[in-house]
Amino acid sequence: MAKKKNAKKQYVGKKNVAQIVAATMALTPVVAALPVVASAAFGDTDNSVLNDAVTLGLTGTDVTSSDETIVTAAIGTGADAGKIVITSVAEGTATLTVTDGTNNATIAVTVAADGSISVGTITPYVATPAFTEATNNSVANDAATLGLTGTDVTSSDETIVTAAIGTGADAGKIVITSVAEGTATLTVTDGTNNATI
Repeated sequence: MAKKKNAKKQYVGKKNVAQIVAATMALTPVVAALPVVASAAFGDTDNSVLNDAVTLGLTGTDVTSSDETIVTAAIGTGADAGKIVITSVAEGTATLTVTDGTNNATIAVTVAADGSISVGTITPYVATPAFTEATNNSVANDAATLGLTGTDVTSSDETIVTAAIGTGADAGKIVITSVAEGTATLTVTDGTNNATI
């Protein structure tokens, strides 16, 4: 009978140990490794674009963003004088327009998810060259060239081009003078017949 009591005590002891282990496991929290996410650094600035005629074709007095929810910009002052200061607001793309009050240049900007700024294509202002009047006297005023010898010539649009029958050093030629960019037709007449240039 003493043997049965000892066996029963061992069984009860094993049962108590199993219950303690089970209870301990139930109370131990499971800790999972969570990924580390870097926070976005919106508010980063970029001042690499020079505010000058070499870079922009003008020196800007104002700059605007096509989408200020993505990026803002300002004409630099103090340590940033002579630069365009670009500040990220959110991920996306926008176009900055730099103006001198009359002419514009544009800067394409991309803001990444981490707030970093990438400056893309810069489209500088390109001045239209001033129109310079020019004269051409290469058309001969003769029957071989025109089928007649003209005594008068008129322009279909004298705001574009004027013409005259040549005299002196230009005798025997049609003297054509440009006035502005465009196209026009010249009519040379001998008083009866016409030829066009």
